[in-house]
Amino acid sequence: MKPGEAIIFEVNNNNVVEDSSHFPSFSQEVKDAIARVPAWLHYDLKFKFRMATSSSVQTKMVNLLNSTPKQYLDEVAFTLAYLPYEVLSSSRFSNDWDYLIKNAELIYTIADSLKYVRLIEKGDTNTNDWKTTTEYKIKKGGSYEWREIDPYYYYQFIVMPKIEQEGLYVTDNTSSVGQRTWGYGWREYLWFDPDSSRSYQPVNISGYKIVDASGRYDSLIIDTIPRLGEIMQMPEYLWDEVKTLYMFNREFKPNNHALDVLGNWCSRCIPMDVTSASDYRPSQPNHIAWKHIGNCHEDALLVAAAARTCLIPLMHIGDFCDDHVWGMFHDGGGKHEWNHYEFFRGGCSPGRPYYWGMTNMQEYAGYGWNSSLVQGYVPDGTQINVSDYYSKNKPSSMLDLTIVDSLGKPIDGVRVKLYSTNTQYGTPYTLYAGYLWTDAMGRIHTPIGTGKKYYMKVYHPKYGTFPEEESKIYILLNTNTTSDKTYTVSFTMPTTAKKRTRVNFGQDTYDAEKSLKISFAAKNITTDNNPIDGQRSTFYDRTETNAFLNAHVLSEDELRTFISSGIKPVNSIYTFAQKQPGELAIPIKKTGKTYIALTNDFNYKNFVEVEYRTDIIDGYEFDLNIYDAQKNQDINLSIYPNPSNDVVNIKSLEIPIDNIQLIDMTGKVVQTFQANQHKEISIDISHINRGLYFVNIYTSKGKIVKKLIKQ
Repeated sequence: MKPGEAIIFEVNNNNVVEDSSHFPSFSQEVKDAIARVPAWLHYDLKFKFRMATSSSVQTKMVNLLNSTPKQYLDEVAFTLAYLPYEVLSSSRFSNDWDYLIKNAELIYTIADSLKYVRLIEKGDTNTNDWKTTTEYKIKKGGSYEWREIDPYYYYQFIVMPKIEQEGLYVTDNTSSVGQRTWGYGWREYLWFDPDSSRSYQPVNISGYKIVDASGRYDSLIIDTIPRLGEIMQMPEYLWDEVKTLYMFNREFKPNNHALDVLGNWCSRCIPMDVTSASDYRPSQPNHIAWKHIGNCHEDALLVAAAARTCLIPLMHIGDFCDDHVWGMFHDGGGKHEWNHYEFFRGGCSPGRPYYWGMTNMQEYAGYGWNSSLVQGYVPDGTQINVSDYYSKNKPSSMLDLTIVDSLGKPIDGVRVKLYSTNTQYGTPYTLYAGYLWTDAMGRIHTPIGTGKKYYMKVYHPKYGTFPEEESKIYILLNTNTTSDKTYTVSFTMPTTAKKRTRVNFGQDTYDAEKSLKISFAAKNITTDNNPIDGQRSTFYDRTETNAFLNAHVLSEDELRTFISSGIKPVNSIYTFAQKQPGELAIPIKKTGKTYIALTNDFNYKNFVEVEYRTDIIDGYEFDLNIYDAQKNQDINLSIYPNPSNDVVNIKSLEIPIDNIQLIDMTGKVVQTFQANQHKEISIDISHINRGLYFVNIYTSKGKIVKKLIKQ
């Protein structure tokens, strides 16, 4: 459900009717097109059709699915389901949708030429159940084994024709500075080198430089490089699981493994780094391969495109605070799912050390600096945090950040621009590190590197940007992080809480004998435009964390307004607010119909994925303690020390306290304390887990909510 959307129940005695008429319906053409593809993709394709707001894009989606041969349909359907809408709707791609079929066809063509990889077809295309993946020949000592990877890695990191910030383009744009394609997708261009007028094989770059550890100078010359599709037919196996370095300008030998050959080819393709600050920096792999000059930006995009062309699943990695990008490959085994992989450009650059141009496959990369936030880019626009793998000290630190409004309620969808200290050159200085987003609980829980300080700037479409001054950032962690430590931080948006819903909550109870029990799971889907991607792709990240829902009991007239207008305010008879997944019993009117809207209107931005079932049960209960005393937030009340690790004191200067509830981030009551009309009470929290809690303080004027951090 998008924010504001609801599942509607009409209950009359024991009869429950779900009204889904307000959700978009699919035409028969769309249903038939989806029916052609494997069943495991139906849900995601339906989701994509819902997100495709343009009828012309929907028509193209239908035509593409109907025209794809069954052999390639799983690849094409996956690509269609997961490529961001901005990529598919780009004007430069508008006439190239057939390339999505050609992209899949090329995978099968290339697979027939390679010795170290085999395509594995699972299931039967004549049924509704089939998938494809790859397996790789791995050398283990004196023997070999074939190792299969999970289909997820095949589809996302081989099939998908997008890497990171480059545009998914086939049609050339002669006026583009860094996104030239010469009319080819990168898989076709790199494998075949099809255009003699724009061939990447002539290099003609040389440099006089130090060539070994003894300081000896010599001239290094790269005249030409072989066609990628020719040289990659030579290796017999993927790799030998030896994590090491391979020096620049080495020979191509028949006994080299595929990752050795690939790194060697890439380093020869870009043997010179950028020497002028005014030189343009291409992002399109075709353009990079043709230009032969670049820094790590060009290196990482080229090696990702080349690896995926050669059916090696490789993820683009960025550590922006430390100004470096590279790759990680997946082979289906080992302690870690991903293994470090990069080549260094500049093998011919006179000012570079002798080892530049190397292929680096060392475990954890062997960098001499502390990494901060290290993220892998998934072609669907989401990111995978690999900071723990690259943390200089292991395990990494953990950031547990919660962002709430002035009433203590979590804010979903906050985009946190993280900053950290770059320590590569002695004196630390602060640089942008990456982006993180809060889930429906207002929470970010993620690994971060050790030996670093961290800062942030926050943005939310309802609240704005803070700090408001462009040159300022908030201090998040002002001491260097240490290994295996969780840093719990709570941040309150420095402005009044913004309205979340158009429903005005009612508290009018009514006669009832039975209830509608809704057993439900509600999972968060974080969504935003990814600023890292040059096409500003919208992503939908299923975080597997819980989300809150509101349940509104509405009159028939108010329900009609609720359904017919997405913006008009409505009044509920009764609202069960901020309900966490589990069981929710809503009283049913003794006479007449009860209309219930189970609604994603606690969230501002994030979607909620809901699974549920309903039952009619005997008995009823109204949730009488769900309304914060928002008008009484000026009650003079303090809670200290905060943060605390043992005893917390709660003091009211005016109003006696009735009782106190300690609530965790899921809404669960951890403990209740009786205050017996005292104005001051001490509570012991030494036994509870570390993290952020809400303290509900009940007085004769209502409920006051305070935040508490347990250290």
